[in-house]
Amino acid sequence: MAQILYRAEAKGIQEWILASDRLRELKGGSAIIDALPALAAKLVSDVGGKIITSAAGAIEAQLPDEAALQKVASVWPLLVEINAPGLTLVQAWVTDATDAKATRSLLMTELANARNLAAPALPHAGPFVARSARTGLPASDRLPKGNGNDLADPAVARKVAMVNRMRTDKRRDAFDALLDDPSQSFVEDTNDFGEGYIAVIHADGNAIGERIMALPAGQLSAFSHALTAATRGAAKEAFAGVAAHKKHPDTVLARPIVLGGDDLTAIVAADQALGFVQRYLEAFTRLTSQAPALAAPQGLTASAGVALVKVGFPFHAAHELAESLCKGAKRSGKPTTSEARILFHRITTANPELDWDDILAAELSATGPNAAQARLSDGPYCLEDLDKLIALREAMKAMPRGTIREWLRLAAEDPTRAQPFWERMKEVAKASRPKQWAAFANALEELGHDANHGWKVGSGTVSTALLDAALLKYLAHDEEAV
Repeated sequence: MAQILYRAEAKGIQEWILASDRLRELKGGSAIIDALPALAAKLVSDVGGKIITSAAGAIEAQLPDEAALQKVASVWPLLVEINAPGLTLVQAWVTDATDAKATRSLLMTELANARNLAAPALPHAGPFVARSARTGLPASDRLPKGNGNDLADPAVARKVAMVNRMRTDKRRDAFDALLDDPSQSFVEDTNDFGEGYIAVIHADGNAIGERIMALPAGQLSAFSHALTAATRGAAKEAFAGVAAHKKHPDTVLARPIVLGGDDLTAIVAADQALGFVQRYLEAFTRLTSQAPALAAPQGLTASAGVALVKVGFPFHAAHELAESLCKGAKRSGKPTTSEARILFHRITTANPELDWDDILAAELSATGPNAAQARLSDGPYCLEDLDKLIALREAMKAMPRGTIREWLRLAAEDPTRAQPFWERMKEVAKASRPKQWAAFANALEELGHDANHGWKVGSGTVSTALLDAALLKYLAHDEEAV
């Protein structure tokens, strides 16, 4: 009898982990997700099956017969619910035929159909049900003393129990293995970041799904393991460059949230964020190029979204923005390429947009009568252009802050009105500080901008990188907020 190909995926892992705004609970949620693959491997092994891939909340396995399938398909959702209550799981299976590619295609179709089925929300949120103050979900327990003594929904209670167990057992966070110094650990309290902004980062591989679907039979397991190893190795290199807390050198100013497959979600101090992303994307391409199982001699690439938010901003909303920025970065690539790209945005309003297209329309587009297709951001940036943006940030330090800020204000209203101001600014700067103006103009031109008017002209559009560079100056503590 042909074997059965089984796949299960957890939906909304990041949202489940980020449902609470307390980093200790995020740590507990990450630890729970990190423990699921071992549980799945044992279950599949007990029925005589074989794990093909297991990463980022998804497992794929070959099962020997219908009896094994019935046990896995009935027990695995229960194990997930017990260990990660509230995390939605979808599963599907097909008979493993001789055409492996067609079988996997059918499996993914069945899984997509399963995703469209509504998942029950338990416990039921009736009118007389008490709710968790942290998440708004129906409460089922009260947290132990020392954890706020709050009412908690099942997921929060489970995350807190995991953190307390790790503390009692003196067990290190699994993510701490990403740090070379065993005396160091990641942030567990948002207060460690200090006042100001933090960065919620989401990175995802480019066109990885298409590569997986095109894999020959028998190569998925090796591909998956090599991809996970490269992702983890790239994250390790990226975290190595993040600064430690000035007063607590054993605390690195970052917190990994999800790491598996080609996905990375992390929180990093805002002034460290772009350096972290640069190191990660560069290492990801280099390490994937060195893995024979990935069959990518030039290396795979990834894109990243960076949501810059105030400490205390809801993590789940910041992650939603970071995901949208990551998708926006990918969409901008040429159809025939998959370059590593970065898109970042800083939340400055009380009721922010969380979708990149809405942000472009509402916050980063000029509004005057002659402002059609004028953007106040030049993102996304490839790695090379990000270096050029940083060079522009450095060149801007020698220019009058108020002058550039005023041009940006005028450009946001109407690019036509901003033009005479730019010409006057250029005339004064060339006369009073010619070397500084030359460096500034050169930095603009390196990014494809015209130093005669400050815009980059595209097909029916104009854009400027000056607001992006000003934001980098602010995050580097070189300038007040713009």
